[in-house]
Amino acid sequence: MLKRSGDPDFYRVISMLRELQETDSFGIRVNETAAGVGGLMVFRARPVDEAAAATAMKVRELLHLDAHAQEFKLAFGAVAENDREIAMLTRSMLEILAESSAGVEIPASDVDEGRVVKMSATGASSQVEPKFLVRVHSSTTKPDATEAFTTVRYRNYWFWVDDRDVSSKRGLGFLMVLFTLVESGTTAPPPALTISKP
Repeated sequence: MLKRSGDPDFYRVISMLRELQETDSFGIRVNETAAGVGGLMVFRARPVDEAAAATAMKVRELLHLDAHAQEFKLAFGAVAENDREIAMLTRSMLEILAESSAGVEIPASDVDEGRVVKMSATGASSQVEPKFLVRVHSSTTKPDATEAFTTVRYRNYWFWVDDRDVSSKRGLGFLMVLFTLVESGTTAPPPALTISKP
């Protein structure tokens, strides 16, 4: 989003997959084989109705997939091996956080003083409306506790997420889950302090 224009078809595919998921016409399956663990995107062989069948076919068309296949291999990469594979390049944790920062209202004084660089949400030629993971408001006054989902004070400004902004609340929850997932390994024990008598 920050480095390239958004593709209008991306949001169409996401919306249609959600519709199919709600009618149990689409799902994800994980297979364990001798070669390792692999994911499959699966369309229901017999859709619940004609509308679902048409939606599933449109998804195949937008993703350039085999129109008659029911299962598609999920792979990490920029180019699919064939029309029965969906290649995806996921972003790093740092890139996700950078994307999330595009939804923060940056005080104009901080930009003018060079404390921060305002990041553009989409390319200049993009016709796609920016979709922020989390929208964070800012002001010099503390927001009403009944209006804010969460608040933090930094320097002379208050930053908060509106309690009525369900999308941003979900996005914030998603980021917290990511932080939990990246925590790995065992916690190192604190250093032991030994005092010996002379």
